[in-house]
Amino acid sequence: MPNQVADRLFGHRTFVRQIKTEDARAIVACLNTSSEVPSNLEFFSKRIPTLNEEKAWIRSTLKRMKAGQEIVFAVETSDEKNFIGTAGLHEIDWKNKNARIGITIFNEKFHGQGYAREIISLLQEQAFNWLCLKKVFMNFRPNNEKMRRIAAVLGYREVGILKSEYFWRGEWLDLVRHELVK
Repeated sequence: MPNQVADRLFGHRTFVRQIKTEDARAIVACLNTSSEVPSNLEFFSKRIPTLNEEKAWIRSTLKRMKAGQEIVFAVETSDEKNFIGTAGLHEIDWKNKNARIGITIFNEKFHGQGYAREIISLLQEQAFNWLCLKKVFMNFRPNNEKMRRIAAVLGYREVGILKSEYFWRGEWLDLVRHELVK
């Protein structure tokens, strides 16, 4: 595990900082005004979390961060500090030098405007330049064309299908895996 991790990352339009319990309010507010719950959140919960549940999730995330298992960020616009969502490096494998990239744009005002690509680029910078990882990967639903395009633009390579990875709404779902090796 490295001695130092960047706690702030700056993109052209985004400011990425380590998550804190106070972010629960913004997350829940976005979810409560959203027309749909993000599909990656639906895998883990049947409903929008309460403020206390979200705070508890963030506290457990902070414990995993302290243990070096993951790094999770809150993402805001760099100009007006509008909350966009969360992003992170999960399942960090220090021995094999890889991690899974995850991103959720909770605030619908920022969907489809290129924010995800910028945020993932910042996570890659963190993974390769600060953490000295060799590989990052992302898993998403095969029909997620937006993530397929982002992965392609950022140089990821599809390496396979994770068959029956999640049981959701009465059926087994596959995920596609994309990897980027430094």
